[in-house]
Amino acid sequence: LLTAIVEGRESTKASGASTQTFASTSNTNKRKLPYELTWGMAYFPSPYSLYSFDVDFYLPEESSKKNVINLSLGTEQFLNEKNALRFGLFTNRTNQAECSTATIAPHESIDNYGATAGYTTYANTSSITLGTIFSYGKGDAQIYAGQSTKRDLTKYSLGLVLSSDYGF
Repeated sequence: LLTAIVEGRESTKASGASTQTFASTSNTNKRKLPYELTWGMAYFPSPYSLYSFDVDFYLPEESSKKNVINLSLGTEQFLNEKNALRFGLFTNRTNQAECSTATIAPHESIDNYGATAGYTTYANTSSITLGTIFSYGKGDAQIYAGQSTKRDLTKYSLGLVLSSDYGF
């Protein structure tokens, strides 16, 4: 058996058992989080149609980051009581400063724009959704570590979504 002193008290543990050590710090630095303000609304012009709009404002506390405004538009059209189609458009702009001789790799500044589409089928207490998300972005990047050489960059993304829910 091994013997250890814990807070001035003697304790015994089995051979081969691990000892947990907890570290504490008196560091008062806090992570700077951005401020975010979001506003949106939805409109049902009929029982079979929904339109939505959303705007997001991101205001960073760090001076090296940019203020960002992102927009989202969407619609949901019910084909009947059990089936619906959804479509949307969105922006996902970056808060990173543009690449320059003052920024060092790795660094990228890419504004993305995208579209979504989906189909949902509803049952009594559940639903299944199949959809896709496509985005396209263009900007610049510094990809070589420690260097300020910048490259033009185009980014494509395609995602598939499968979702279900059950209410009880």
